[in-house]
Amino acid sequence: MRVLAILVTGLAVASSTLTCEKSLNLLQSSKALSTKTHQELRQVGCQSGSNQCIVPRDETWVLDTSLDVGELIVQGKFEWDTSKENLELRACRIMVEDGAEFQVGTAAMPMNNKATIYIKDCPNQFAESVAGQRFLAGRGAARIEIHGRRLEKHFTLLGETAMAGSRELVLKDPAAAMGWRVGDEVGVVTTGGDDESTYAPPVDGSTRHVIEAINGNTITIEPALTAKHLGGMKNMAGSLYEMAAEVVNMERSVKITGDNDGFFTSGQGFHTMIMPEQGKFGVLDVRWARLEYCGQLDKTGRYCLHFHLMKHCPQCVLQGNTVIDSFQSGITIHGTHDSLVDANVLWDNHGVGIYTEDGNEMD
Repeated sequence: MRVLAILVTGLAVASSTLTCEKSLNLLQSSKALSTKTHQELRQVGCQSGSNQCIVPRDETWVLDTSLDVGELIVQGKFEWDTSKENLELRACRIMVEDGAEFQVGTAAMPMNNKATIYIKDCPNQFAESVAGQRFLAGRGAARIEIHGRRLEKHFTLLGETAMAGSRELVLKDPAAAMGWRVGDEVGVVTTGGDDESTYAPPVDGSTRHVIEAINGNTITIEPALTAKHLGGMKNMAGSLYEMAAEVVNMERSVKITGDNDGFFTSGQGFHTMIMPEQGKFGVLDVRWARLEYCGQLDKTGRYCLHFHLMKHCPQCVLQGNTVIDSFQSGITIHGTHDSLVDANVLWDNHGVGIYTEDGNEMD
């Protein structure tokens, strides 16, 4: 297991929702067909408002319009159209069964457009499953693959000290070259004293902001900073040291979110996981996605991102994600080896950031 992450703290942020009542297109194929030959698209009876939608084995459904259902069960393949902007899938729970695939982009063709997986809170609507309630989960030889727009750099440092009240931040790197955009949410991490004072950081000095303008290495943010943040090089006893706040980009093209009324008092959000079944093992590969309002407080195994007893899984990857406003472990690696956990950001996690559950997870 290879782990590299940034763990920081900040403030809360709200989510938005969309609805759509159009039906889903079906790209129907059989195992006998080559990957380049498919039957014509046709409408199927899985529409917004359906209590349950099941993708049959040997069929591929392409999500090309937003969909709002009770439960989605994938036995074949559920694939998102990466050419469409602002697609949203809303469901109380999503189960990817043994041998099935759930795909939002690929490494070669990521979902660069905005896309949202919204896990609704539907109390008492469905019986308890092996994954509990409110989840995106896979079991057996399932494959869950999510690839958002890759950032060249997901964090940088302040190039100059920024004072309280400032709305302009001078960064160490050009914002556009890092892949940052106007409208992105960024976090500015708290810093302490410098060579000129005994300035102490505020108790909650890490704050969230939205980029309103970009000009080379300078970004304009809203709201203004509430505290001083160090940046650039400092002369300490004749030697130069870089003492600078991290500035973290928390925006991703793919967002996994859900109902969050009362989240901060109940601690109950959605969770994601991949788990074995009857000796079969699948893959969870999530890159450059944002997860928010996730984790289920005091419920074992209900974490924002979770490799569960996958043994040796070199294709299991959690890379470049942001986990924002969560309870329990942000990322849990349990009984899973040879996986990659890299360059993830955890912000305002009420619990452990990255948890190696047995303590013997390796490589």
